[in-house]
Amino acid sequence: MKKLILLFTAIVLLAGCSTTPEAPVLEIPAPQTTEDSASYEDYSPERYSELKGQKPFALFFHAKWCGECKSLEKELTGNLSSYPEDIIILKTDYDTETNLRNEFDVKVQTTFVIFDAQGNVVVNKPIFEAKDVIAEMTQVL
Repeated sequence: MKKLILLFTAIVLLAGCSTTPEAPVLEIPAPQTTEDSASYEDYSPERYSELKGQKPFALFFHAKWCGECKSLEKELTGNLSSYPEDIIILKTDYDTETNLRNEFDVKVQTTFVIFDAQGNVVVNKPIFEAKDVIAEMTQVL
């Protein structure tokens, strides 16, 4: 009887140890913007250099695995045409852009680093709602 209980316990434990593949990460492509809408773009060093000191813009530190980031991105991109056209947001990968994270002391995802037209950082904080992002950016325009 003890052997039967041990065998049953071993089967239950082994069944619980099976692995299942992780769900694929849903990538939301950066939308195409028009001349009369705000801009949401993937970060690139070239675009960053082009904007810094020339126009107000924001770095949005986003992680593919972050639920809040995905939700905020969906909200931002779904309303681009309703935002002021001068708003530019560069989606910056939290996991790979470690030099930028260190430079701006970014500790959590959904951090926005907002620059004025002179290239000065005027906001550096986590923001969780699109309306708050737009409010912060509008003050810089």
